[in-house]
Amino acid sequence: LNLSVCWLLRQQGFLNGAITVAGLAYGLLGASILITVQTCVFFGCQKAGAACTIAILASTGMCISFFWGVFVFQESLRSISVATLAILVLVLGASLCSVTNSSMPLRWGRRG
Repeated sequence: LNLSVCWLLRQQGFLNGAITVAGLAYGLLGASILITVQTCVFFGCQKAGAACTIAILASTGMCISFFWGVFVFQESLRSISVATLAILVLVLGASLCSVTNSSMPLRWGRRG
């Protein structure tokens, strides 16, 4: 299916240039990352629940995409400090979602 989509995109002119070994290597690496993530999601949903797993998965995917763009595709940043702050807020948000959706015992508030 993926090859047919790539063929169709190439026929319509959306993909151009030669197919290279480096391009194929990036494709294989990306596919292996997706397979690994989907396997982790399957087991994560069973162990931690869907809400916790999705919070972690979404933020992890965004961070990986960010680093992939900066380090592999050499995309420039307007502000390193703002980008760092954004990554930290993303990690903090995922951490808070994970903690609030977990079945950890309460350490603050009422004791029952």
